Amino acid sequence: SQTEAHNRFVELLVALMTRMAQVDGNLDRREVSVIREFFHHRLGYRDERLLWIRDLIKDAASSQESVESLCNEFSSRFGMREGLMLLELLREVARADGEVSEPEQRFLEQVVKLLGLGAFAGAGAYAGGAGQARADHESQVDRALATLGQGRNASAAPIKTAWPNLSPENHPHRVHQLSPIPNPP
Repeated sequence: SQTEAHNRFVELLVALMTRMAQVDGNLDRREVSVIREFFHHRLGYRDERLLWIRDLIKDAASSQESVESLCNEFSSRFGMREGLMLLELLREVARADGEVSEPEQRFLEQVVKLLGLGAFAGAGAYAGGAGQARADHESQVDRALATLGQGRNASAAPIKTAWPNLSPENHPHRVHQLSPIPNPP
């Protein structure tokens, strides 16, 4: 009953979440539970829709499609908001078994790069321990606020106002349509 775009979004989410679950060598039951619980508790999937998710997980676990291909399709179809949601879901899967392994960290960093999320994603949050993660997060917050023309002491109101004004100017679909910069003579 969902649109084709919604269904493909779900398929790509499940495929990438399953890849995250497999990256450390096995498809852990706790990681699979995180995937299922997201769709069940947060999106309200029941019965047939949960069976569909189960089938998607099985298909993704045996698929040979590359992470690059999945991420390229995801970024061509969906925007930064969806990409950040995907990244947070991948982090939840990575944390499901108690710790984020080095292969899982590298996978997160690869997805961030492939989706072009850069500073907005906080991919380095697992490297260097809690102190480094906190410093990295603080630095990312400062960069994000500077991008919005705001300082650290800004309240929510000016940030909420700056975001919708800046977002359309820098949206990939809008920027992509601008004419290329001519080559110098």
